[in-house]
Amino acid sequence: IAAEADNPAQAIGAARQLLSLGRTKEIVLLARESSNAEVRAAIVDTLDDQRSLGSISRHALDGVSRLRALGRLTDLEELLGVAVKAEHTDVAVAALERLTDPAAITAVSQRARNKVASRRARARLRLLEEAALPAAAEVRMRAEDRQRATELLHRAEALVAVADPEDARGALAATRLAWAEFQADVEVDAALVEQFESASEAVREAIAQRDQERAAELERAKAVAREQADRVAICEEILSLSGADSADRIAELKVRWDTLPPMPSEYAASLTRRFQDACRQFGDRERRRLLADAAVGELYALQSRTGHHRRRPDVHPDAGAAHRA
Repeated sequence: IAAEADNPAQAIGAARQLLSLGRTKEIVLLARESSNAEVRAAIVDTLDDQRSLGSISRHALDGVSRLRALGRLTDLEELLGVAVKAEHTDVAVAALERLTDPAAITAVSQRARNKVASRRARARLRLLEEAALPAAAEVRMRAEDRQRATELLHRAEALVAVADPEDARGALAATRLAWAEFQADVEVDAALVEQFESASEAVREAIAQRDQERAAELERAKAVAREQADRVAICEEILSLSGADSADRIAELKVRWDTLPPMPSEYAASLTRRFQDACRQFGDRERRRLLADAAVGELYALQSRTGHHRRRPDVHPDAGAAHRA
């Protein structure tokens, strides 16, 4: 029900029942793979289990669900697991930004599956090393300049979690412009420059991934629309079938239905029910038609026995009454 319900409220209710039964594996699958954004968001907002949230953060098909689950993560081990194991740039880098322990950042730099997260971790480590030398740093930058550079850096780092790629793209352009204007007046530490460029690269990578996800989602939606249209057309034709040759036609339509690609779970049940209902209605109509034909035959035979000999018409005048009976 949670996977196939047409009504999001019904799907969410079923998901909550699963959660009350402790079926977190099924809940995680729903949150990762459901095609309904409302269902995915409701499931993530309901979950408290840190391992489940970590799994959704690493594997959800869309960035909104990944980042939504990450926002509910509080366990540092799970955060480290996301930063190291996630293949998507947005969530891997966003998890890294929440880590402050140098040992954890080092682990990300050495073992992260996402290359951008690995480079970001190495840049952060170099920045921490620079911070350990305050005297040398003060020679190159005034405190207020360093504060301004850090603000711009944090602004760039935060953009990796912006879900809309167009918003992120515009904000990144504005932030890089502000950084360029700042650099025109101030000599910025090399470590900060590298950190800023690394953050920009992470945002660009996240934007590119979201663009790809949107394109893939659009293509999936088009494919679903085509698939549904083909199956709906079959159901509608079955509902309109009538006449002596309809039995052959419905057999052809059933074969065509079976040869179509498998349906996604979210609408398979509803379309299958629609097809079965159409076939059942056709069966009822076909039985009534056969009964009407039989009644016409009996009426003709009765006329023959009583001496009223007439040529049997192609359509008996009482056929409609017999059909209605």
